[in-house]
Amino acid sequence: MELVMTGLNHNTAPVEIREELAFDREEIHPVLRRLDRQDLIREAVLLSTCNRTELYMLPGEALEEPVEVVRELCEFRGVALEEVDPYLYEHEHLRAVEHCFEVAGSLNSMIV
Repeated sequence: MELVMTGLNHNTAPVEIREELAFDREEIHPVLRRLDRQDLIREAVLLSTCNRTELYMLPGEALEEPVEVVRELCEFRGVALEEVDPYLYEHEHLRAVEHCFEVAGSLNSMIV
């Protein structure tokens, strides 16, 4: 398995961009189903708060680059990928797991 994560947060994107790519609870399942139907993900968790949107995933067969899932997230929210792309970051494998624990442990937060 190859864990990949991509997203943006308070360190990489201004609040206006973060708000455009924020998902509420009711939107998360539909957008994940959309990614699954296109075989872009096998499994995924979409984390969306006021300060970050991150997608942790096991890539699907059709996924060539993680930016493809971001394109779908943008399309779902009605945002141009070009607006969001400069603010994105990506981690793979162990670094993605470490990042997840930093987020969960509040080490990668506005207030530590």
